[in-house]
Amino acid sequence: MTVMEQHQKLVPVERALSIGEILVASGHLTHDDVLKITAEQVRSKLPFGQAAIKLDLLSVDELEAALSSQFGFSYLSQTESRVATEVVAAYQPHAAVAEQMRSLRVRLLLQQLAARGAPRSYAVTSALAGEGRSFIAANLAVVFSQLGERTLLIDADMRSPRQHKLFGLDTRVGLSSCLSGRAGLECASPVPELPSLSVLVAGPQAPNPQELLVRSAFTRLLLEASQHYEAIVIDTPPIADFADAQIVCARAGASVFVTRANGSDATLSRQAVAALKDAGARIAGAVVNG
Repeated sequence: MTVMEQHQKLVPVERALSIGEILVASGHLTHDDVLKITAEQVRSKLPFGQAAIKLDLLSVDELEAALSSQFGFSYLSQTESRVATEVVAAYQPHAAVAEQMRSLRVRLLLQQLAARGAPRSYAVTSALAGEGRSFIAANLAVVFSQLGERTLLIDADMRSPRQHKLFGLDTRVGLSSCLSGRAGLECASPVPELPSLSVLVAGPQAPNPQELLVRSAFTRLLLEASQHYEAIVIDTPPIADFADAQIVCARAGASVFVTRANGSDATLSRQAVAALKDAGARIAGAVVNG
């Protein structure tokens, strides 16, 4: 027997929790409930979860949450979180919006692979306010985190920030604090119910957001973040109103351009895309926000 074979024989493989153990640990079932469900499984030849529902010991929602935990796919219960219901992918992972975000995620990942190791930071931008940048950025960050990827969502819209509202977070320290040298990346807030996701809010309102973003501190922050996170999603201000977005998009690995169905101005959108290209931003694709 080789040393490697001896090592493999001696080191025990960590066993994943069963669905019953997860439900007992979460307080949804007792050990007596598990015995009743197991007996029902034998009688009716049903899977554990279906047997539990048949006995009225478990709801469908409780079973889906436990299955998500078992397979490392986190999502939220609307009664247990400060996260806004607008973050659809966090609450309804099988909704059409969540599926669309996963399709966007795949497209971005494939482009990143084709770019042979380009930084996995994605700026989400649009021509005008109200086209859904923050909504797309928040949901995109959630679906990246549901891969088990360490994900950071940065609110770089320091003029009209929204991510702190969507995730129920304090705004006393954030991006503006980091760029002015008063804090570091450690001020990013983990989202407890989504273990792989952290959010760096915009922070206290600064009188000079564009100047802060132009500084080398923003580039250093992204480089540092790339050492700790596997995906970075950045919310930006609208391009037509401020040059901030061009600065952010030029420093990100790729940009996603958002338009609103039957609501965006086609001329302004074309001008915004041209401005991004002039700034040197790499546009990975466009999203039509329904």
